[in-house]
Amino acid sequence: MREETGRKCVIFDMDGVVMDSARLEMFGWRIVAEEEGLPDIESYYGDSLGKNPKEVSDVFQRHYGFDGFERLNARVYEKMRDQYVDGHIPLRAGALETLELLKANGVGIGLATGTESDTVYDLLEANQVKSYFESIWCGDMVTLCKPDPELYLRCCEEMGAVPAETYGVDDGGNGILALHAAGMKAILPEDQYHPTPEIIALCDAVLPSMYAVRDYLREKLDLKD
Repeated sequence: MREETGRKCVIFDMDGVVMDSARLEMFGWRIVAEEEGLPDIESYYGDSLGKNPKEVSDVFQRHYGFDGFERLNARVYEKMRDQYVDGHIPLRAGALETLELLKANGVGIGLATGTESDTVYDLLEANQVKSYFESIWCGDMVTLCKPDPELYLRCCEEMGAVPAETYGVDDGGNGILALHAAGMKAILPEDQYHPTPEIIALCDAVLPSMYAVRDYLREKLDLKD
């Protein structure tokens, strides 16, 4: 059994946590769903969070009974691009301030996302935040994505972090299930997904914003401004 190191680490999901992509993607899906007559798009979207593109396509087919994800997702991204800032998806409000607080206090910072690595690195570099992350694990780098814990466990291992001592920040039910399976402390900053009582019970904290995440971590990790 690995000895506890006492090192302070926090691992973030990307979409809807570091990036303001969940809000923009849900904006696009609502428009496309109305145009296509797709019911209960929020339920589909919640089930898709944390998965890689192949898994998301499978979720779409289970929800709607036809293989139309790639075609409709392309239209969603057209709607999203209308909302981009400086030609790309911006950071979620409060994300940069949270990263800056952690870095200033020597806290290890990781990223665990179901999004493919090319997209992840492009977004991090466009927003000038790639250097904050000591370890980055993406959906095309593992066998299984969330709710499987592999992404989070790989990130912990690379950082030398003990899962039970490490906070994970994820805005989706699949991500919270992955954190729970990894034995980590789960923080859910609500965005487009609103957790069920079962998911809430697995969280150390459910918070309204990334600013609230920053304040929560400041207190729990005894960080200085």
